[in-house]
Amino acid sequence: MYINVDAANVRGGPAKDQPIVAKLKFLDPVVATGTVKDDWVEIEVTSADGAMTRAWVHGSLLSASADQAKAAHGTP
Repeated sequence: MYINVDAANVRGGPAKDQPIVAKLKFLDPVVATGTVKDDWVEIEVTSADGAMTRAWVHGSLLSASADQAKAAHGTP
């Protein structure tokens, strides 16, 4: 999956009021774990110390392919 907006906040839990644990940018690839809660998708991200951790991003900020992300973003 790919980020389809200029900037996406990655959160510690599946809600907008959860702390931001990472920030991703347009076309950054992400690995979804398969867990979805409401409109939130759990993903794997690399933390500042290099460890792999799980966090959450709103599903509307993700596209299945880079081409779909570009189309959603309005980028040719």
